[in-house]
Amino acid sequence: MKQQILFLTLLSAGLVACGGGGGSSGATNDAASAQLTTPAANVLTVSGEGINKQETLTVDRKDFLISARGNQPIQLIEFYQKPENYDWYGRIGLKPDGKAQIARLGLDAAGDTFLSCETGGCIENSSYTLQAGTQQSLLNISFNQTPNNYRLKTGGQGKPVKVSGNLQFGIPANWPILQSSRFPVAAVQGQLLWNGQAYHVSGQPFSERDRFSNQLVHRLQLTGNDGDIELVIKELSATAFKVSVMEGGVTYATSLGLSKSPWQENQQEIKLDFLLLLPFQLTDEAGQKPAKTLTGTLQVPNMAWNVALNGEVPDLVELVGGFAENDSQYYALNLIELEGNSRRSTYLEVRQELDGHLWLDYYGGEDSPSCGSPVSPCAGLSLSADKKTYQFNKVKLGSLTLNGTVYIPGVFE
Repeated sequence: MKQQILFLTLLSAGLVACGGGGGSSGATNDAASAQLTTPAANVLTVSGEGINKQETLTVDRKDFLISARGNQPIQLIEFYQKPENYDWYGRIGLKPDGKAQIARLGLDAAGDTFLSCETGGCIENSSYTLQAGTQQSLLNISFNQTPNNYRLKTGGQGKPVKVSGNLQFGIPANWPILQSSRFPVAAVQGQLLWNGQAYHVSGQPFSERDRFSNQLVHRLQLTGNDGDIELVIKELSATAFKVSVMEGGVTYATSLGLSKSPWQENQQEIKLDFLLLLPFQLTDEAGQKPAKTLTGTLQVPNMAWNVALNGEVPDLVELVGGFAENDSQYYALNLIELEGNSRRSTYLEVRQELDGHLWLDYYGGEDSPSCGSPVSPCAGLSLSADKKTYQFNKVKLGSLTLNGTVYIPGVFE
């Protein structure tokens, strides 16, 4: 058995910060520090047959990205040992139970060798903690004979290895990524019971017409103790509806005859009402799983998009979600134009920086313009005091001019 010693020095540049951080799913300790410090050098030991190599790696704060969705705890850290070398890259997933997974980690500058565990697993004997301080918090990631796969750039079968050691990242304590209330919380009333278990809304509801049948289709993402499901209601006619639930690759469905749709929507809210029915059964379309039941009622605040781009409002607007990255946070929106049976999507990110200023990024068109930047605000873009309504007043975004408002009720928890 040969060993590879991997040195990672994760440097922290001096950055004056204030405020407190929290929200990690790992254990959080009170370790106030008088000033930002440089985390100590870290060593990972990768043990496996045929591995005999050492590398010294350096990551500066400007070269790592910590991300999370909505108000959830930190979920991912990505970093480059050298920013100009994309093969020398690391990505570590941070799990809700305090485990850590090396999804990918380059082991040399040429990118010839790397660790890779892109699917499940590779978390045994791993952990992470967030050590909170007044100005800086330390993210500590530990591995103790944690399984992974050693791979070659040239391909071939990966070799099983064990990883041991510690990594440490210094994070300014006032970065939004460490906060637990980055976004407003969308207020949902009621609940749906899927096979007797309560599920809560985890994503903004979305409605569109089927591109081929032109039938209206409603979608809603929900989360429960047993995982995620997607509820789909398809309006076959004014009195006939197909209700489906997708769970773990299985589709359960049934058809209902009702006087009106169980999905009632306006610009303010969406109401789903299955309480008028007895708990009804949905059967596995493949015929392999037992039937399950659905019942309950929900009242969900709706997103209201009233923004015109060069005088035209997109056919559909989908809220992809709210996200946080290091010292910024943003909403991502999918702007959809329908042309016959085809659709064209562009993406708008409404970003807010640490100092509160707003700016825009736009993707998917003929170009990818911005209005403002991480260091300068977008002229004409403002946010209401409750942080839910964005006002666009002659906002210039490349060749586009945006006017109007978008109301985003918040993220779903």
